[in-house]
Amino acid sequence: MANSYRPANRDGFGVAIICALTVETNAVEAFFSEVWSGDDSYGKIENDSNIYKTGRIGKLPVVLVQLPNIGSIAAANVATSLHISFPRIKLCLVVGICGGAPNNGQKEILLGDVIMSGALIDYANGRQYSDHMIRRTELEDILPRPSIAIRNFLKQYAGMGMRDLVDDTCVQLDQLLSKSGFEGSKYPGPNEDKLFHSTYRHKHHTGSGSNPPDCEVCSKCQDWHHPVCEIATQSDCSVLRCEDSMLITRTRLEKIKNIIATQPPPTSMLEAIKIYRPEIHIGRVASANLVMKSSYHRDRLAERDKAIAFEMEGPGVWEIFPTIIIKAVFNYADSHKNKVWQPYAAAVAASCMSAVLKEWESAHREQRR
Repeated sequence: MANSYRPANRDGFGVAIICALTVETNAVEAFFSEVWSGDDSYGKIENDSNIYKTGRIGKLPVVLVQLPNIGSIAAANVATSLHISFPRIKLCLVVGICGGAPNNGQKEILLGDVIMSGALIDYANGRQYSDHMIRRTELEDILPRPSIAIRNFLKQYAGMGMRDLVDDTCVQLDQLLSKSGFEGSKYPGPNEDKLFHSTYRHKHHTGSGSNPPDCEVCSKCQDWHHPVCEIATQSDCSVLRCEDSMLITRTRLEKIKNIIATQPPPTSMLEAIKIYRPEIHIGRVASANLVMKSSYHRDRLAERDKAIAFEMEGPGVWEIFPTIIIKAVFNYADSHKNKVWQPYAAAVAASCMSAVLKEWESAHREQRR
């Protein structure tokens, strides 16, 4: 029965998944019901340097490829070869982790929440002046809006469909975290979800424990444009003793803390997941071939362009395939970012991907009838 889903050749693949990091790829691979990569009958075009993994997720034949390195240039190179080797791809999912924009004036975003792209903004495409950059807005220079098929597909999540998608993502996450090798991908805990005031810099703070009391560079840092020392940029908040008194209180996070403190411990993984239930946000994703680590620039882009997240690979794929970016938030795109939330965020993103593919397969099955 399972072999009935296996395509005869590369033309039979309609879904592609692209990941940038190994932690992302591993989470996606865990949802493969079958793996066909051991059979080289599918092959690829000459001079295609991509390494593909083919298989089945649910009832859908999918092709998975990991980028050789992060960024939109690598994504564009991979997507170009992928498009030629697998010419019938109708949906490409860019799955992984991203930075969130918590001060975007919309629904509260927490670490572990999922971002899905309703639009993509290439925010580094413009003119850089000494004190500011002007982003290009000419029609020839901006990324197009999603295809009609993608826009129609995403519309189903405007109402009750979103609740169903979140519910299914939680179920998929429960199954993933129960698998061997994902013990370290569990929810880090609400106390590890730290959003500092945007004006509070990640630097050596004078008189904070073991920190140098007279760091010549950090002691002069008083505003967003002032530099901090190289040691500070490479150190965690725990080393620099960034003060919890500078954290922003958030309603959803306090609710999670209250439930954990006052209710009996959950009796299953799924019950625990429903307590810190990741939300899914559809909106504008800002992308560039650089890592956003500035709360000042993050907030400016969130206010100006209504961006809700920051990532690096989207533009390289967006114009080649009908694309949906599915990435979970593992940091707040500021100088305080660390990698604590990477495994969990990658697991949540892959779980949402699995739930989305079920809906995609169902929608296209109905169309074929």
